[in-house]
Amino acid sequence: MNKNLLYKMLNIFLFTSFTASLTAQISDPAPYCAHTYGSMYIMMEDLSVNDFQYSIGAAGNLGDGIDFTYYNNVEFPEVPAGSSVDIDINFYQVNDVGAIYFALWVDFNQNDIFEDSERVLENSNTIMDGVISNADPDAPSNVNSAFLVPLDAELGPTRMRLARGTNVLGNDFFAPYDNNFSMTACTVDPTGFLQGNVYDFDLIIIDTPDNIGESIDESPIKFYPNPASSELTITTGGDQSLYNEIKIVSMEGKVVLEQQTNALSTSINIQNLEAGLYYIQIFKDSQIIASEQLIKN
Repeated sequence: MNKNLLYKMLNIFLFTSFTASLTAQISDPAPYCAHTYGSMYIMMEDLSVNDFQYSIGAAGNLGDGIDFTYYNNVEFPEVPAGSSVDIDINFYQVNDVGAIYFALWVDFNQNDIFEDSERVLENSNTIMDGVISNADPDAPSNVNSAFLVPLDAELGPTRMRLARGTNVLGNDFFAPYDNNFSMTACTVDPTGFLQGNVYDFDLIIIDTPDNIGESIDESPIKFYPNPASSELTITTGGDQSLYNEIKIVSMEGKVVLEQQTNALSTSINIQNLEAGLYYIQIFKDSQIIASEQLIKN
């Protein structure tokens, strides 16, 4: 056989195999639960994780009948345990008037179950409104937010689920947006005619390098009191500062307070923070060196 022809055939084979591996998709959610609607079609334009954007496809139409899709070969950037992950989602304006809710889950403990505590983003902690549709063309079409990866998250490929759909709990499936409704990861359409769509991805969680992200209890940096109501004090316990930036982060991954300092002891006024759980993160030259949960009274 002509060597040039053989070379061309080999290139075509390799390119085709490589392309197929990049676009391989799985339509079976197992071992995770199913999430189905009577009519599923593309309602989300793209998903970005830490500025890496994945385009899902052109806007769909009622009756397309797409299946659940697990994009097992999409390679989002690796995220360290204890870090904040930036998320950006763009939604299409769809003909359906009920699919105004969305949610994002991450199976941090890798037990093959999307627990309610692993629902990191949804309407009520981001846009506080329904997603754009023909029923409300002025509703938000974009979510730009963040969530925090727990320090004790299991490492390695971790299943992440993004869904958009309808409030399946009420008698009126096309009722106006309800900020008290939360989607479940295992939604099953009780009618067989509701619209929505769902995608699974892998988020690669890696260990924090060296000592970065160690518990404050295990580091020379201390903070008190905890719980706190008005003021928080951070000290190094030595004669030189070990940090130069402090951030207080909500459980959704949003930075609610930050302060730059080189002092041996720093006080932060947290009086205006809402009561609840937060993370305090200590940085040295933009690297997180300690993190601990904070209770705000």
